[in-house]
Amino acid sequence: MGHQGLFWIGVKLFNEGEFFEAHELWEEIWRESEEPDRSFYQGLIQIAVALAHLERGNVIGFHRLIDRAEEHLAEFPPAFGGIRLAELRRQVTELAQWVAAVERNPQPQPEEDRCRPNNGMDDNKLSILSLMSGVKITIEEEAPDQT
Repeated sequence: MGHQGLFWIGVKLFNEGEFFEAHELWEEIWRESEEPDRSFYQGLIQIAVALAHLERGNVIGFHRLIDRAEEHLAEFPPAFGGIRLAELRRQVTELAQWVAAVERNPQPQPEEDRCRPNNGMDDNKLSILSLMSGVKITIEEEAPDQT
């Protein structure tokens, strides 16, 4: 399968929350790419791995990779590679800001809430996972016909 096919499978996996699997596919493309595509894929890979870290509770790894991804993607136009890159960057930035705010001021879990069936996760973790599910790669729409 060609690079474009692998890229779009990776987008589908990413949007399904399969961040690590998306990163694996994109890494195959990244290894064979040249600039500027190489930096584009590197940034997407770092976002995917950052989200995988966050899923596992590794907040430090999440923030480090998000910062590196932003370094790679900062100079790209709002739409690149067939996706709305600026929208993805905005979603990731908002998530990172929210995670940082929760780290600074975690909401205590009342004792009676600890019995709720939530797989042992506190409200902070559930909120982060909920916000993560909203991070999606959107496809760049075709320009309207000018005729």
